[in-house]
Amino acid sequence: MDTLAVGDPSAPTAEVSKWTTSGIGQLVQRVGPGVRGDAAFSAVDPSLGRPTTDEVIAGVDVQLTPAIRGRLIGVAKRTRNLFDFVNTGVPLSSYNVISIVDGRPPEHGGDVVLPFYNRLPSTFGRNQYLLTNPGQQAATSYALKFTAEGATERLFLLFGATASLAEGSAVNRGYGPLENDQDVAGELFNIRLPWLSKTRSVTFANPLTAWPSKKYLPALLTLKL
Repeated sequence: MDTLAVGDPSAPTAEVSKWTTSGIGQLVQRVGPGVRGDAAFSAVDPSLGRPTTDEVIAGVDVQLTPAIRGRLIGVAKRTRNLFDFVNTGVPLSSYNVISIVDGRPPEHGGDVVLPFYNRLPSTFGRNQYLLTNPGQQAATSYALKFTAEGATERLFLLFGATASLAEGSAVNRGYGPLENDQDVAGELFNIRLPWLSKTRSVTFANPLTAWPSKKYLPALLTLKL
C-alpha cells in the first residue's frame, strides 16, 4: 500500500531527527510516501514499467516398476524490470567512506577491511524519492521437486525431496524473508549503499536435515492391515 501511495498529497509523511538532551535536534531525513506539499519530494516516474516474470516448468513421470513410480519436476523463474525507490536527493557522493578492520581468525579467512559509509551532515533533510525502474539485476529462482512412491499389497511408501535457489538484489539490510523480497520496494536505492546491490543466494533442501552427529530422513509409511 505504501507503494501505491507514492505521490499522494494526502499520504502520510514523517521527519527523522536527532534526539538531544534538550529534545528534538537536527533534522536527519524526511520520509514519505506523501509529497509534503512538494511534488518533487515523492513522485512516480512517468515511464515506470511493470515487472515481467518468465517461468518455465518441466517434469518427468516414470513408472519404474509395477510397484515403484518416480516424478521429477523443475521450475525456473526470472523476474525483470523490477521497481524500487531511488533517493535522487542523496546520491552516493553524499557519503564518505571509512575503512575498518574486521578481525577474524585465520581459519575464517583472516582480517577483512570493511568499508563503512557515513552520510555527510550537509546532506541531511535533502531526501527526494522517485519510484522507478532502477535497472538492477533480474531476480532468478530455480526449484526441483522429487517424489517417489512404492506400493505392495500391504505396504505403501512415499518419499519426497525439494531443493531451491533464489538470487537477486537484497531489498533491505538483514537476512529475513522480508529483506530479500524482490517484489517490494525497499532501501536498496534509497540509502544508496553499493554493498546492498550485491546478490544473495539462498538454498533450501528437504527433507534431509543435518545435525552435529546424526542425520534424520523423514518418511511416511502406510501399512494396510
